Amino acid sequence: MKKLTLIITLTLLSIAAFAQNRRAAVTQSELMDLVSDYRMNPEFEVVQFGGIAMSAVKTLVLTAMAGDPDPDVRAARKLIRGIRKVAIVDYSDCSTNVKDKFNRKLDRILKNTDPLMEFKDDGEKMTIYGVVSDKGDKLQNFILCDPEDGTLICLFGTIDIDTIARFASDTI
Repeated sequence: MKKLTLIITLTLLSIAAFAQNRRAAVTQSELMDLVSDYRMNPEFEVVQFGGIAMSAVKTLVLTAMAGDPDPDVRAARKLIRGIRKVAIVDYSDCSTNVKDKFNRKLDRILKNTDPLMEFKDDGEKMTIYGVVSDKGDKLQNFILCDPEDGTLICLFGTIDIDTIARFASDTI
């Protein structure tokens, strides 16, 4: 978990520094449709919250956090407020054919989207997509994709890059 947090923190700081003028279309509806198509597949573990469900989750979490003066809790509240939809897919235990089919569909959806950052480690490639605001302080529609490992994380909404960096650096 620390490794993932460190990677995300470094990525977001790099995005803010170097990708301020990059614009890319992250196709939210197509990604959510893909996740929905595989949601019932027993080889897939899917956590998905649409607009209404995410609203309910945010209300519960923000209510539980209300009044806590801890700076980490305030940062977490700020992050949570900006997220409208979430989809997390773990398909690491899928058969090769199913994984390849899912990855081909995912590649087709993301083919016209410019990656913000790519990490390569021991033959694995993790790619991060999203749209950085003109000021470089906000990230819209954060997509983390690791097709070899079988991981897809989608956070749709607007996320404050500085808040994530501060929050993540405190947890490392």
